[in-house]
Amino acid sequence: MATRNSSSNQAAPRPGTPTSATIRMGSLAGGALGLLGFSLAIVCGLSAGNGFSQIITKAIVTAVSLAILGGLAGTIAGHVIREQLIRRTTEIQQRQEEARQAQVAAAGAKRAIPEGDPSGSGGDSG
Repeated sequence: MATRNSSSNQAAPRPGTPTSATIRMGSLAGGALGLLGFSLAIVCGLSAGNGFSQIITKAIVTAVSLAILGGLAGTIAGHVIREQLIRRTTEIQQRQEEARQAQVAAAGAKRAIPEGDPSGSGGDSG
């Protein structure tokens, strides 16, 4: 069972480990496709003039089949989105760290210039 991070300081779970978001996405996709299949099977059965038991049997089989397929598709989509989010977050954090290091280096270079000589040339040029 997936657990939630109780603190924002904790590291993100490894990609590939199920989280509540990916499990929820699979459940929602499965449920939506199952209901859609059930509804379509009933409408098609009624328009074809089939009997009640035949319509219900086909509708239930269709709902279960599409719920399973939708659940798998939703879970896969959730994992893909999560992995991309982790990759993108890591890239942004690396860029921020590089920018922070550049600022520190620039501040260090500013301190190296003598106070009486803002141009850094070391003397009179004229």
